[in-house]
Amino acid sequence: MSTENKKLLTLDRNQGRDNTRKTQLPFILLTTLKSKDLEVFEIDEAVAIQSQTIKHMAEDGCADNATPLPNVDGPNLAKVIEYLKKHGEDKEGKKDSLKKFDKDFVDVEQDLLFDLILAANYLNIAGRLWRT
Repeated sequence: MSTENKKLLTLDRNQGRDNTRKTQLPFILLTTLKSKDLEVFEIDEAVAIQSQTIKHMAEDGCADNATPLPNVDGPNLAKVIEYLKKHGEDKEGKKDSLKKFDKDFVDVEQDLLFDLILAANYLNIAGRLWRT
């Protein structure tokens, strides 16, 4: 769900005294992800659905309370979420800062990089994740 489509929650700032002054705040939908080692992550749905796997599971109603991700362990899922958050907040197209982030993100030990590639592939974000 894009930020433009987020529902707005209207709050009366005057506690019911004057209904003419209202402020609209974005209503953020959260989704819960569960890794193969049963670690639970609660993240913004707009971040989560950057993964086509998670998006399709949510659309198909495959997860009642949490979306199970049996092929991704907790530490790797946390790193992938970090990546998705960073790229999800790049609304202004700050290419230079993202290039540096991407370069630093993949500058890890080979075993970890391999696990992250497998996680990104399973989550169907591989085309975006490894541009560097």
